[in-house]
Amino acid sequence: MTITRAFIPGRQWLQLSRRSTLRGLSGPSSASIQNLVASTAAAKGLNPQIAIKQAQQESSFNPNAVSSEGAVGVMQLMPGTAAQYGVTDSTDPTQNITAGIAYDSDLLNQFGGDETAALAAYNWGPGNVKKAQATYGSDWLSYAPTETQNYVQNILGSVTNAPAPTPPPAGDQEK
Repeated sequence: MTITRAFIPGRQWLQLSRRSTLRGLSGPSSASIQNLVASTAAAKGLNPQIAIKQAQQESSFNPNAVSSEGAVGVMQLMPGTAAQYGVTDSTDPTQNITAGIAYDSDLLNQFGGDETAALAAYNWGPGNVKKAQATYGSDWLSYAPTETQNYVQNILGSVTNAPAPTPPPAGDQEK
């Protein structure tokens, strides 16, 4: 059985089995969803800041969000993508976020670690990104739909990638 840990504000860390969700707690809060996104991303080796911004962009952390195109849940999974990642209930935050983060990871691998291309592929589709890259080379993003350009900018434009400052060695500190 897979166990996920989620922090629920005002409560202790909660152990969730694969069959459990956050919904049984009078609806998940935005903070609990953000925490689940961050911990799932970190467990997959992805930048939690990017994953949180993506979930915010996709659904404003609403597990019941449904787009006009049929995408559902926190990570706005299309039905085919949800099925591909084993999701049985796209409004279940745990299933939806786990699948969305797994899809992010797969796209990041598919595009050689290029966050811009992976995010554009999440929004516009990997086939469209590949075609644009083949046709326009390094300038491919400027030929993507405005929605996709804004999507990538809104997520990556607000993420800091600066490493934390390294403290000086113990013997080099001022007295």
